Amino acid sequence: MKAFFTLLALETRVLARGGFPVVILVVLAASALSVHALRAVDAAADAASPAGLAGPERLEAGPWTFTVIRAAARPALHERMVTTLLVYEVLILGFLFVAVGLFQQFEEGSLRAYRLSPGGQARWMGAKLLVWTVAGVAYGLAFLAASFELPAWRALPGVVALSALGSLLMTTLGLLLASFSRNLSQWFPPAVGLLALNMAPAALAESWPEARWFAPGGAALAGFEALLGQGDAKPLGAAFAWLGAALALALPLSWLALRARVFKEGGR
Repeated sequence: MKAFFTLLALETRVLARGGFPVVILVVLAASALSVHALRAVDAAADAASPAGLAGPERLEAGPWTFTVIRAAARPALHERMVTTLLVYEVLILGFLFVAVGLFQQFEEGSLRAYRLSPGGQARWMGAKLLVWTVAGVAYGLAFLAASFELPAWRALPGVVALSALGSLLMTTLGLLLASFSRNLSQWFPPAVGLLALNMAPAALAESWPEARWFAPGGAALAGFEALLGQGDAKPLGAAFAWLGAALALALPLSWLALRARVFKEGGR
């Protein structure tokens, strides 16, 4: 256990250096301000809209009476921004920075030294996944606090659980992809492509709801929308099941890739 806590401490140092805290604070401030700006836009739009349009409307034409039932209102812009940022900032934080930390270890030679120790791959991988999953969840909570999004706090246990599961999955995928690259230059193009594929379901979900189940980001988006009351609650269980099944597949694949390309004798 002592060796594992030592690895956690080392990984936390990676998190604390290289300008990481400054980058996260800047992104957090920009994201929270964007939510507040959209909240002001939504408030102005509500104030300008005619009153009394929320319920059904009755129209009479001679002997006939027509009842016009208006479609359910879509979530406000700032509410949709919150769910989008929960997915495409919180969940990808570990994906990005676990790879950066791994390449730093390649350059420093610390990973080569670790392979000679009795620590083993399981402790090393567990420490990385734990630190970056917790970092993702902590960032998500800080974002919700800074954006004053009350529905998210009412569903806090579910938000934390979904953030943790999604962050763990994306961090695992980040390790998997990084194991096939020697440096950031090699890693960057496929990483951008994978993140683009992860974001694509959100763009297609409006006209093709089934598309959100094609990538982790879409499944997580469906789950957050259900938790925050922005849609049907039924997809929540499916979102957890989808992300859990993807994690069950990604973990052994990441383990095998790291074993073959990083931890084998003579590896990097």
